[in-house]
Parts: sequence; C-alpha cells; structure tokens
Amino acid sequence: MASPLSEPVIYAIAFGLTGLLVYLLHRYGPVKHGWVKLTKEQEAWLKQAHLTYAATHPREKPAGPPLYKRRMVSHDGIAVFGNGILAKFSLGKSGRYRFVPFTQVSGIYPVRIDNPFTKADSRWLGLSSWKGLQIESEGSLTYLVNSWRHDFETLVPVLKRAMGARWERVYRPDEMLWTNFIEGQALVPAALRGPRAPSTPTPPLAALGLPMATPGPFVAIPTVMPSGEGRGSLLLEESPEDVRERGTTYRKAGVLFLGIGAASLAIGFALQFLDVRTGSLFLTYVLWLPFLLALLLILLGGVFLLGSRQPRPIRIYEHGFEFPALVGGHTLFFSYGEIMGVRERRTFFEGETYVFTTQRPGQVLALRKTLRGLPPVLESIRPKFGRPEQLIRLVPTKEESVASRKIEYALYGVAVLVGVIVSTATAAVIFAGSSLDVVLTGLGLILPPFTILTITFMTFQLRNREKVVPARLNVKVPSLVVVILLAVFLATIATGYGTPEPPSVVTETIEPKPASSALGPGSYENMTLNLTGSLLVDAGQTIAIRNSIVTMKLSTPKSVGVWVARGGTLVLDNVTLANDPSSNLYTFEVMGSASILASSISGVWGDRQRVNLDGGIELYSSNVIVDRTRITGAVTNGILISNAAPTVANSTIEGAGDDAIEMHNSSARITGNTIDSCGWAMVIEDGSSPLVQGNLFLANRHGIAIGSSDPVIELNRFDANSNYAIRYDETSHPVLRGNVYTLNEKNVVSEDSTALLEICGLSTVGLAIFSLLVLFWIYKEGLRKEQLRREFGTVPPYRP
Repeated sequence: MASPLSEPVIYAIAFGLTGLLVYLLHRYGPVKHGWVKLTKEQEAWLKQAHLTYAATHPREKPAGPPLYKRRMVSHDGIAVFGNGILAKFSLGKSGRYRFVPFTQVSGIYPVRIDNPFTKADSRWLGLSSWKGLQIESEGSLTYLVNSWRHDFETLVPVLKRAMGARWERVYRPDEMLWTNFIEGQALVPAALRGPRAPSTPTPPLAALGLPMATPGPFVAIPTVMPSGEGRGSLLLEESPEDVRERGTTYRKAGVLFLGIGAASLAIGFALQFLDVRTGSLFLTYVLWLPFLLALLLILLGGVFLLGSRQPRPIRIYEHGFEFPALVGGHTLFFSYGEIMGVRERRTFFEGETYVFTTQRPGQVLALRKTLRGLPPVLESIRPKFGRPEQLIRLVPTKEESVASRKIEYALYGVAVLVGVIVSTATAAVIFAGSSLDVVLTGLGLILPPFTILTITFMTFQLRNREKVVPARLNVKVPSLVVVILLAVFLATIATGYGTPEPPSVVTETIEPKPASSALGPGSYENMTLNLTGSLLVDAGQTIAIRNSIVTMKLSTPKSVGVWVARGGTLVLDNVTLANDPSSNLYTFEVMGSASILASSISGVWGDRQRVNLDGGIELYSSNVIVDRTRITGAVTNGILISNAAPTVANSTIEGAGDDAIEMHNSSARITGNTIDSCGWAMVIEDGSSPLVQGNLFLANRHGIAIGSSDPVIELNRFDANSNYAIRYDETSHPVLRGNVYTLNEKNVVSEDSTALLEICGLSTVGLAIFSLLVLFWIYKEGLRKEQLRREFGTVPPYRP
C-alpha cells in the first residue's frame, strides 16, 4: 500500500518544478507578438536600424531603486527608475527585457485597447476595453503598458515626474493609437505607421445601447481634484422601500447558497457512506471536494443572511457611488472616473439591473433599474464615467479604517479555516484506518503547508483591495500565523518521527460474537444451506461442511457472519460460500482452527474506511490452512492476517478492491497462489516475516508493499503489475531471490521514507520562508505606494 507521504510529496515536487519552469519562462523568456502587422522587410529594417543606433549609443544601466515596479514575472512587467524604464521592449514582433534611458524615449502615445472576445465586460473574458500607453525609443523599440495590469494613477505621475521636461516633448495626447491584439497600430513604431488614421474604431460599449455616454478623448494623466470637494453633493439616497427590497434580495441569495451548500454536504456524506471505491489516493481525495464546496457556500450564504438583517442605503453623490459593505460598518466609494463600462443584466434575485464595471477585473457595481429616482440622476452622471478628472481617492475616516481592519482580520481567519478544513480532509483520506496518533501526526505535517499557502494567497489578493481593506495591510498577523504553523510542523517532526519505535502488535479488530448459530456442531455433506443467521463455531465445537453450497442471507450489513472462537474448529471442504445476491455482505472471523479446502468464497464484507484494519477473511490464528480455494470479488481485503502464522497455498484471489493478502505481525506461509487484478497484491507490515514462495502476481494495480518487515520473497512471477512489483521502505530488509519480472511498470523499488520526510520538511520550511518574503514584499509595497502617492500627489489632501 502506498506510503502516506509519497503521493503528496510527488505532487508537490511535480507542481513545484512546473511552477519554476513557468516562472523562468515568464521572467526571462521572450515574448512574440504575432498579431503585429509588420512585413519581413519592415522587421529586417527595424533590426538594422536598432543595431546601427546601438552601435553609436553606449548601453546604460538603471540608477538607484525603482520608483515603480510591478508584474516583473510576466510579459506585462515594468520598472521605472530615475533614469529610465526596464520592460519587455519589442523590436518588431519579438520582445525581451531591455532598459531604455529616458534620454532615448522618442514618443509616448495613448492607446485604447479593445477586447476582441467580448462585447460586454465579463468576469471570465475581462473588460471590453481599457487604456494603454505605447512607449517608443530612438532605437526602434516599442513597449505597450496597459491599465488593466498597472495602476495608471500611480504609474503615469511617476513617469511624468521622473522624465521632467522631456515628458512634455515626447507625450502625444492627440495621437491616440488603437489595438485589439488582432489588428491595430499598437507596437508598430511611428516610422512605420504612416499617416495617422482620421478616426479610431468605435468603442464596442457605444454600440450596446445602454445608458452611458460615449467616452471622451483619452487622457492618460489622472488629474487630482481640487481640495475640499470630496464626494460632492448628495444626488440620490436609496429609499427605505428600496432598502427593504434589497434586504429581501440578500435573504434569497443567502437561502439559495445555504441550500446548495446543504446539498453539497449531503452529496459528500453520500459519497463517503456509499463506499465509493476509486483505487487512487487523488480520486479518493476528490470525493471530499463536496465538503469543501459546502463550507464555502455555507459561509457565503451566512454572509448574505447577515447582510440582510439591517442593510444601509446606497447613495449617489456628485462625484461617485457610495455602497455600504455587505457586512461591517464601512462604506465603499467608487468615483465616476473608475467606471469603465455599464451593461444591463437580469438576475433571478434583483431583476433588471445596471452593472457598472471598474478598472479592476471582477470588481463590479450593481443598481436595480427600479431604484426610485434613478433615471434622471443616471442621465446627469453618465457623461462623467471614465473621465480621468473624475478619479477621486478619499482618505478614510477613523471609523471606516477600524471597520476595514476588522474585515481584513476576518478574511485572514477565513483563510486559516479553509486551510484547516482542506488539511483535515486530506489527512482523513491519506491516513484512513490508521490510529489516532498517526492521524494527528499526519495532520501536523499536512496542515502547516496548506494553511501557509491559503493565508499567504489571501494576503497577496488583498494587497490591491483598498476599497475593502486598508491600503497598507497589517502583515504582522499572517506572518505570525506562518511562524506558528512552521513551529507546529517542526514540533510534529520532532515528536512524531524523532525516534523510531519497534513494530507494535496490531490490535485485533474482531466483530462481536454472535448470540447464536444457524448451524449446530456436526458434519454437513452434499447439502444446500440457506443461512439467515450466523455460522458460529464456539469453543470446543466442530462444524464440518463438505461438498455443499452455503448461502448467507443478511437483513443488514454484518448482521450475519462466520465466527470461529478460540478452541473451535471449522472445516470447509469443496464448499461454495457466498451471500445471497439480494442481501448484504457477511463477515468472516477466525480465532480458532480452520481448514478451507478446494472451496469458493465470495461476498465477504469489508470496511472501505478502515481497509488496513478490518474486512475480508480475517485470520487471527496460526492453526489455519487455506488450500486450493478461490476467493473472488472482495470489497476490500481478500485475506487479512493479524498476529498469526497461517498457511495460504495453491489458491486464487482475484478482484480484491484493496489487498489480496494483508499481514500484520505475521510469519505466514504464502505458497503457490495466483493473485490477479487486485488493488494491492500483498501488504506486509508491522514486523512480519512471512515466506512468499512460488506465487503468480498478475495485473494488479500494485504488487507487494513492505513496511517495517523482513519477508522472504522467492521464486515468484510478477507479470504486468502497475506501479511496481515489489516496494519496501528503509526499515524493511526483505530477502529477494529467484523472482521473475515481466512487463511491470517498476520491478523492485526501495523507498526511503526518511528521505521523503526530509523532502517534505525542507519543502515546508522553504514554503514558510518564501511566504514570509512575500509578506515582507507586500509590506514594503504598501509603504512604497503610500510614499509615491504623497510624493506625486496621487492622493488628494482632503477628507470627505
């Protein structure tokens, strides 16, 4: 059976290497703009012109720290220094990171970028159009920076200030370019563009027929509003009737999400209790996804229900919209300059609505069309949409800052909760059937990396959500959580795996003794027996069944079974033992003496949640022989041997869902058998030392898995087994001789679980360090933003 840590570590390494490759390609790899309309002759001319220019101008390097730096691990990255720009400047259709001094910038042109895949703003396809700046150099290089990826309110003033008087000479506000990344003039240098087209294409939004004015001329520089204007005068406040209707809408949404969450929860329980068997750790883990989905939906439904209790009114001011937060006491103000587009939409909850999209993808505002007094107000404010002079940043009040900080801490809590839930589900799947201390140890290893990822990801996502959380996050909180989780991980390694323990005797998992037996002691030959009760062989009794058919009929699972007590003797000779097709599965427990000869056995019960401890023909006595017997279709184990040394010879076990033969602390003799098409052909654990000789292992998902045991495995044949024929860990010392291997994915695999644990430990420590570095970067980025906005005037010095 697979090591509990092997698959997660393999997945982590695979995804880690893939992520590293993607990072390197995006960070250092070139970019190809195949849509740029340039002929081969034009590209050749550009390259020659660039080489000629570069030969007469010395290369410069960036000076000092960057004034603005963002998205450098992508093709959209740009870093502005005091003496120039570092970005993926293109030479023709090909681009790579180059540094261009300000003294070589020949032109900066406003660009309108249209989305060719959508005529209306979409959560998945992005905005319908956004702004850009094309920066050109005297060396025939071009670079296109867009407002979807970058904060123009900060970037453009930084460029203007850093370039000084040169900005006025190279900035061409009246020569707007256009592109949709399929056609257009963008990334074509001025020398090859020819005369400027008399007009640019019509913006797609203007053709929608929605209540929105056609955008005016592009102005790249955000103009700071005069001090003291703030929100402006109040134009419209949501009436009490509208507030109540919105509260009803929230309740409907909350009930719907709670209902779907409850359904997901029911599906999750059904998948677990219906014992859906996948045979894969990954697919088994997928079965827990309904629980995770239910958690998120129930949380979302609770938020909507909480927001429906006392909703506050929406207000429309002279300079923007004010929306109350769904929960908490703060409000969100969106100036009209942030509005990029508007569309009409009909929803089940709100009916006909106007949906306003902002500069940030996924951030939308919605107003019901039935809002009392909205039409005349909308007519008066729609010409302001998208106008740079309408961009306003309000300094939050003390009360709003406190409310935003509470939201920030609540979202950190949600991230930790999600990490705990995911980790617990993962541990439950990986360590299913293990003892409590093993499960807790596994949870201590799994929970830290999962939760570190979730809280770091949440903090990273919140860094640009000034509307909801403070502009500068309190990264001390997630940093403290990361440090605590790392301490938990190291403590788990120290306590759970610090000193190896000797193999322990496995605790027997035996079903309760039946109250009575459907057959009395004696001999039964040439009979057809339909048993509605258990086959109990008590101490001092013998039941011998020969040349017969025995059918077990159960009313509920495990209500009937075979139970041989210590001191009892069971003989099955040429017997077909099965459950009734219309009834449930039966148990099979042997603590005494048993001879199962030339028989056929099927329909034995197994616990899919505890496959390592329970299920199948369970042998707890050494005085047992299974010879020339066929065991088919076992739900989990074919034979489970615990603290005993029986003999299994010349038999066939096929189609076992988990292990054909599983041994704990056993020195059984397994000879001359055929094990075909099972999950694991054999599992040998907990100090076992069996003899496995002369068997055929055919087409199993896994061959023999050995843990903390010293078996003798000789003269066997392994044919077409997936994953491996034999796998053992560093605590095992198997004797392997005379075996034949054919068409197995792997033959003999020596697995060092200590090395896996070291890899897991190093990965988690590295993840924690990386997370702390990311959090420190977020902290420094917040400080830099505040400094830039104060220095370049992008934050107006007024309060609402």
